[in-house]
Amino acid sequence: MSAETGKRAIDFLIEASGPRHNLDIDFFGGEPLMNWKVVQELVAYCEERGPLNGKDIRLTITTNALLLSDDKIDFIDRHFKNVVLSCDGRAEIHNHMRPDAGGNPTYERIAANIRKFVAVRGDREYYIRGTFTRHNLDFVEDVLALAALGRNVSIEPVVAAPEYDYAIREEDLPQVLAAYEKLAWAFQPGAVGSDINFFHFNLQADHSPCLYKRLKGCGAGSEYCAVTPEGDIYPCHQLVGETVHRIGHLTETGYETDTKRQSAFSEYLMPSREPCNSCWARYHCGGGCAANHWHSMGNLDTVDPIYCQMLQKRLECALWLSYKRG
Repeated sequence: MSAETGKRAIDFLIEASGPRHNLDIDFFGGEPLMNWKVVQELVAYCEERGPLNGKDIRLTITTNALLLSDDKIDFIDRHFKNVVLSCDGRAEIHNHMRPDAGGNPTYERIAANIRKFVAVRGDREYYIRGTFTRHNLDFVEDVLALAALGRNVSIEPVVAAPEYDYAIREEDLPQVLAAYEKLAWAFQPGAVGSDINFFHFNLQADHSPCLYKRLKGCGAGSEYCAVTPEGDIYPCHQLVGETVHRIGHLTETGYETDTKRQSAFSEYLMPSREPCNSCWARYHCGGGCAANHWHSMGNLDTVDPIYCQMLQKRLECALWLSYKRG
């Protein structure tokens, strides 16, 4: 992405957000550290334009940590509210999924950089984020490996079409659900992982989203969007490239939006479809991930049953842990 496109994206967010005061921007990729000068220029632009327009622009950066040098650590620590450090888990799992361009392993290099960043970051917000696939259905070991790098961790099921060899299939569910239960046991008070802050087991019962937010889920396409280096606007980063869902484009003078395509997402409320209406977990997931449903089912008006069962188990474990913690 060029600095010019990035600035137009920031201007678009400020204008399209209307009266909202709190805005969030995530520098995502690809790998944003490969475009470091533009990242720095856009951070300065956010810090200038936000106050001028009565906005508090909170910045996040998501990085694979391979290029995380001392100067970048210092800059990121000073300017970013949240930092997501992407690592797939154990060394063998990470290296299988993420070799470098020459086919070489990357785990030891990124692990050293993550440890260094976490030491500088201290108690300020960050997460080490993993992904589990068919290659690591026993992902408890991966979560514990991530936690050895820093206590704030999360792990997500891969979002992939069924034809990919790493996509999670129905026959994998018993192992996945058992892994979530094993994680809950590991995180209960007095257990080995009791001091680990695992994102998906944090219910925030006292500070949870309002009813509309519970019905709306992630807000893809209406409260959340992704802008590509070419200036195309998509409902979320996981739908980039799916041109049937492209909802707009940045122009030299502003932006253009496809209101018909956008309305398909702005009206994407959980009560409008089954099986959400009869699901006990509906007010916690808000209908789930639209991109996942699209990639798995080829349809936004249905849900991926594999995804739903994983989310239900995750919530069940979170409720149990909440009870155990008092």
